[in-house]
Amino acid sequence: MLRIITGSAKNKKLLVPANITRPMTDRIKSSIFDLISGYLHQAKVLDLFAGSGALGIEALSRGAARAEFVENNLQAIEIINKNLKNSNLLKKAAVFQQDVKDFLKAQIDRGSFHIIFLDPPFSLPADQKQELVNLSLQVLETSGLLVFRYPKKENYPQIYKNLEKKFTKSYGISEVSFYRKLNAVSKGPLQ
Repeated sequence: MLRIITGSAKNKKLLVPANITRPMTDRIKSSIFDLISGYLHQAKVLDLFAGSGALGIEALSRGAARAEFVENNLQAIEIINKNLKNSNLLKKAAVFQQDVKDFLKAQIDRGSFHIIFLDPPFSLPADQKQELVNLSLQVLETSGLLVFRYPKKENYPQIYKNLEKKFTKSYGISEVSFYRKLNAVSKGPLQ
């Protein structure tokens, strides 16, 4: 069972779509949010490949101002909307049933985000994941943070063009890397 760990919607249960094979566990979520707590206050958050919406909803519960969720699967979209409604966070959210690449390309001229959660399917080829990181960089605020989850066996660069890996943590078969734009001002333990 997934739940919201803390904040305004603490302990609310989260539904998980049946097709999600590796939902974000409470242990991983707790660890991620301990590391990014300094970035959350009034942040605009983007949850890509949102699944149940667990990351974006946790961010809203902990003080983010707004979250946008992007997911291609209709069943997952319905569950994200139910989870937002059940946690009383629907007014702070927008949910898009759309291909993630198409969404990111359309956002380049529309605005940017303080925190981007990128959790693509593990079956997606590594070169496509790298393309998603590069697209995400184009909609990330100057002092923003990209949180990227991928299979531990894959290796991603310490530095992309204008984006530096600040920290990586392993969780079973997963790794989560935290990227910041080069020369960005720090807001927490990800110095």
